[in-house]
Amino acid sequence: MLTAGWLVRSLTTNSPYSTFFVVTVGGMAMLPGLAMAPIAGTLGDRLDRRKLVIGIQCFMAILSFLFAILVGQQLVSVFHVYLYVFLGGICLSITQTNRMALIANTVPREAMANAFATNVLTIPGTRMIGPFVGGILITTLGFFWNFTLESILYVGTVIAYLPMKTPYTQRSRKAQAETSFLSDLIESFTYVWKDKRVLLYITLLGFIPNTILEPAMFLLPVFTSEVLKQGADVGGYLVAINGIGRFADGVVHRILWLHLPQG
Repeated sequence: MLTAGWLVRSLTTNSPYSTFFVVTVGGMAMLPGLAMAPIAGTLGDRLDRRKLVIGIQCFMAILSFLFAILVGQQLVSVFHVYLYVFLGGICLSITQTNRMALIANTVPREAMANAFATNVLTIPGTRMIGPFVGGILITTLGFFWNFTLESILYVGTVIAYLPMKTPYTQRSRKAQAETSFLSDLIESFTYVWKDKRVLLYITLLGFIPNTILEPAMFLLPVFTSEVLKQGADVGGYLVAINGIGRFADGVVHRILWLHLPQG
């Protein structure tokens, strides 16, 4: 998102609507997640989650490389950026949902809490490293190499998933064959609404910051260039500092979880 926002900023520097175009990048990336998350969960229940994630990551590797070529040949437009982040938002929603679900397939129940905590810490961890490196790459080498590196990292993710074993598997294929995709999707909504209302409250608790607070991050390219009079490298540092804060928050919560009595 950092690179896409700065790319749109560079494409629309002379436009009076540049700020709108930049912020819309965030909207195009986040809106698919609101609609795709339930569908992604149902897909993960009916398909092999590991293969599903690998397939999506392969698609993103190809998409990122093709987009890098567009950027390198100076054929890219704002529409191309929007399309790229929209497809990326759909893919991210599917992979994030099923990566979390894969934890239940790969570790025993007694180790699940630690596994989830470790997985949660990787999110701010990548936010520390990715924007820091990305901002420097944009400033020194340009957008082409940034998107090329993104494509390579997707390939690395695929390679990391290949040896993964999932001994704690999901429901049987026979059970899946007896129900349709739509009925499974409706059942999940019914379960959350009627039987597990606490899940609905947790979802709403995450919905508010993700739709109101998180989009403020997409203003950073405009804020950095117009207010701070700095480039993408400084913008990357700002996002990385945000990642450090989130990482520290995750560590503190984990320590409190381990040492405070559970009620």
